[in-house]
Amino acid sequence: MTHNHINYQARLNFVQKLLCKRFSLSKNADIVPIRYDPEFPFKYNNFVYRVSLPSPIDADQTAKDGALQPGCVAIPKGTTELIVRLTNSDAEGMHAATRVENEVATITLASAALRAFRPNVVPQLMAGTPVVDSLENNLDLGQKKQILLQMAQLLKALQEHQLPESITDFGGVTFDEAGTIASAAMPSVGAGPWPSYEASFRSRLEIALAKADGNPYIKGWRANGLREQGFLSSAFCQGSFPSSLPPRITTEAGKVEWEAAKAWENAPIEAGIADVDTVLCSILPWRVSNEDILRRQTEEVIMECKNDNEEHLDKLLRRLGF
Repeated sequence: MTHNHINYQARLNFVQKLLCKRFSLSKNADIVPIRYDPEFPFKYNNFVYRVSLPSPIDADQTAKDGALQPGCVAIPKGTTELIVRLTNSDAEGMHAATRVENEVATITLASAALRAFRPNVVPQLMAGTPVVDSLENNLDLGQKKQILLQMAQLLKALQEHQLPESITDFGGVTFDEAGTIASAAMPSVGAGPWPSYEASFRSRLEIALAKADGNPYIKGWRANGLREQGFLSSAFCQGSFPSSLPPRITTEAGKVEWEAAKAWENAPIEAGIADVDTVLCSILPWRVSNEDILRRQTEEVIMECKNDNEEHLDKLLRRLGF
């Protein structure tokens, strides 16, 4: 049994009790996990459930608890279906201090940023198929390119949204005592906020390097002098693909569609956005630092992954002039 599944029934019971208390239900609701695999080897960030209520909620139930918490809206009268999401306190690399507040505030900001985006992506509840399923099975390359470009345009709309003046620093967000969205520590880093984007990247870089120093496989990337090449404070990292691309290959990790991969590589460029997190991911690669994947790999495979990433990081630094 995986660590995700150990408390499966306890979570369902908690959601059921929460719904019964909140909506004074006369009988249990129908609760169905979304995208949940009991054998999934990695820790889920959240556990998400689709809830079908035994009867529509009324206005009295919607308002009975008094004032709403910051970032929340009243559940509309007549609602019969809703989504419940439980944060996984054991999620890898997440710091709990302001995590829930950060997610609610971020959703609030994203909803405002994408309200005018078309096609509409800010519904109250929308059933559908995960994009990855369609990309793998149902679309031709032209359709994939169009969807990937829309995804990049969506990201650009988020980046270009004018933030409220109450957000003064870089990092995460939370709600202050007045219920206003304000700057806070970054939950995925456990540090911040920072006065500038450069300061945020520099701090995250220092944290990644400290973790790399403590990693028994990476050992700070010092073995072959890679650490001495220097690291950067900001960069736009673009991968390179061969000029002649095979349509699809199959590896132990699954199918790789190179044309689609290249389309995704080009989509952010066409939309005018940049990704500096590639640098951080190269310094502290997931395959050599995540405790769940480390448990499932032999020492030989771990070292092979480490060596492959070292070569990639070396090429990245040289391409960026280090």
